[in-house]
Amino acid sequence: MANKLFLSYSGISCFMDCKRAYWLRYVNNLERIKFMPHYIMGNAIQFGVALLYEKDPEFVKKTLKEFNRLRQKLRGEMALTGNQEQELNEQEFIIIGMLEAYKDIHKKHINILTHKHNELYEKVDIGNNIIIGIKIDNIISKKNKLFIHELKTTKTLTTDYVKNIQNDLQTAIYFNIYNKYKLGPKLNGIIYDVIQKPSIRQKQKESRHDFIIRLKDWYKGSDNTNKYYMETINEPLLTQDRIMTTIHGVAKDINNRTTIEDFYPNDRFCYVYRRCEYYDLCHEGSKPEIMANFRKRGGDKIDNKEKGKKTIKKS
Repeated sequence: MANKLFLSYSGISCFMDCKRAYWLRYVNNLERIKFMPHYIMGNAIQFGVALLYEKDPEFVKKTLKEFNRLRQKLRGEMALTGNQEQELNEQEFIIIGMLEAYKDIHKKHINILTHKHNELYEKVDIGNNIIIGIKIDNIISKKNKLFIHELKTTKTLTTDYVKNIQNDLQTAIYFNIYNKYKLGPKLNGIIYDVIQKPSIRQKQKESRHDFIIRLKDWYKGSDNTNKYYMETINEPLLTQDRIMTTIHGVAKDINNRTTIEDFYPNDRFCYVYRRCEYYDLCHEGSKPEIMANFRKRGGDKIDNKEKGKKTIKKS
């Protein structure tokens, strides 16, 4: 695989959004050291839902063990403040309530669906010196057919959000590459499983038990709104030909760029949902006080000699 371009969905998406961010993350190999409780929560929920489809009676206990493993890993990467520790403690309760409510609401699906595979990761050579990384979190079976189980969490569950998930680039890449290059038994479709993130928090003097009950009631739609959504489709709206065209087009575009000036910034993406993690670095340059907030991807610290390097210019 030497001298071949490796692309993941994250890399493709990043390049299409902002080429300067791609340069910093995938060429300079930098990532911001940051507190990401939503990442831990998402991974723990994914883990717990997979246990539900495995019919594991200890799904709560095992999920909390996984959550605590992820929390300890985060503590090893950065010093957490008291408020950050409190936020993680609150998430522990929320995860239990979300899974308990999920078990009740999706009882029918849990009975007929069976978990088959999780964390499927492959590097696929698709030609033209391109390697594609495929990471499928869960594959489940339904009536002897296999489906990608795409679990997503969102702040608000709207009609537009539901429509847009069928046009999801990530799932389309995974589904089409998996079937095209026969990475396993044929996938027959995708089960989109969407959970709305809770908007309620534990009240003062409210016990953990009472909060979990209240959270379960909230998820069951006592306010007449849907907090969970599930849909099965036979194939993504983005076809195999379209996906391959996108991948080869992005790869060609990347290979034609050699300098940081070629990887120009897209200022429209400085703030989408939240501020870009490279905002300071992109706009103010690689000052030592800014570089102190970054590390090499994979967890390695930036060498002191690198902190003062003028690796980028001001935009």
